[in-house]
Amino acid sequence: MKLLHVADRFGWSAGGGDRYLEEILEPLQSSGFDNTVVYRNGNPDRLTLAPRAVEIPGFMRFTGSAPQAIRRLRQVLREEQPDAAIVYCLPNPSFGMALARSLPTILFAQDYEAICPAGTQWWRFQTATCYLTTGLPCLVNAFTKGCTSRRPKHLISAYYRAAAAPHWLRDAHVIAVSSFVKMRFLAARFRDAQVHVVRYPFAAVSTPSRAKADTPTVLFVGRVSREKGLDHLLRALALLRKTPWDLLVAGAGSDLARCEQLARSLGIDRRVRFAGWLTESDLEQAYATADLVAVPSLWPDPYPFVGPEAMMRSRPVVAYASGGIPEWVIPGETGLLAPAGDILGLASALRQLLTDAGLREAMGQRARDWVVPAHDPARHLNDLEAVIRHAIATYPRT
Repeated sequence: MKLLHVADRFGWSAGGGDRYLEEILEPLQSSGFDNTVVYRNGNPDRLTLAPRAVEIPGFMRFTGSAPQAIRRLRQVLREEQPDAAIVYCLPNPSFGMALARSLPTILFAQDYEAICPAGTQWWRFQTATCYLTTGLPCLVNAFTKGCTSRRPKHLISAYYRAAAAPHWLRDAHVIAVSSFVKMRFLAARFRDAQVHVVRYPFAAVSTPSRAKADTPTVLFVGRVSREKGLDHLLRALALLRKTPWDLLVAGAGSDLARCEQLARSLGIDRRVRFAGWLTESDLEQAYATADLVAVPSLWPDPYPFVGPEAMMRSRPVVAYASGGIPEWVIPGETGLLAPAGDILGLASALRQLLTDAGLREAMGQRARDWVVPAHDPARHLNDLEAVIRHAIATYPRT
């Protein structure tokens, strides 16, 4: 069976979604799927990750048609004769329509772009989850609630792309990376039989030996941007001045300078180390150093990688109960939760684990016991294959 994968970026490992595509190709190939990747922006040094990789400029245009990209797509379809396509981004609507009319199409929904012009379902000014789906209020909320750009051209084009998505996805299937994401697609009037929950795979790894230290270490891993909530973590830890702790921040982003200044203004900068993006081996060392991992996402994070990755290494997680996070943080079992935006609640959860090494150890072990079978790669591959075959079997061939 032949698969066509459509991605905005390929080979850059820029985030969890990009990594997923890079890592799923070999298991699919071993399972009998012949893979071709179509991309807009590819890393020349890593295109060999795919048996065939084809650049198609222009298919991510927000508005208007994309005639050149569509012509190139049709050429690829003639040459490769794929049985189905998996789309990892929200392409130009005319490109999406040309694809969906040509073969069974599956949207791999790792965010909310198909139902929200901002793609985040988050009101930045109110620091609150948005439970609306694409509609005229979005154009007002961009100005009053800060959910997306206020620049008219960008706002209108993002709105157009999201509003058009349900039309070209009418006969497509959707893979949701969490039950929360599925719930949001159902709220946008996608059919229940059309949306399938398939969680990310995580290969089992050996639990790293915890580095000996007198002071417990909290680890934050990821993009340092406002919606990821590092500023809330800093404020929560600042409330625990009499509790021993160190914080290691592994990541960088647009909010880094503000968070560095915040740590200084709170008087905790000597207890915080901003390490930037880490190599794979350095990140493993960071997990070995960590006693617990914090995931203070303020936006409805669909299913952040860092939590299950920490749990796979027997590290308990303290997190905000946003998006898909409560699907893997079982309070009192695999970690502790606080309501999104509740800094006092986050501080209380951190204190509970920072002051009880035995509880950290027990929760870390239970976290690993849960995550290993729940995210087994073989189980993921079976679920993914089932969706692909179902999409092919139910495709309207008219």
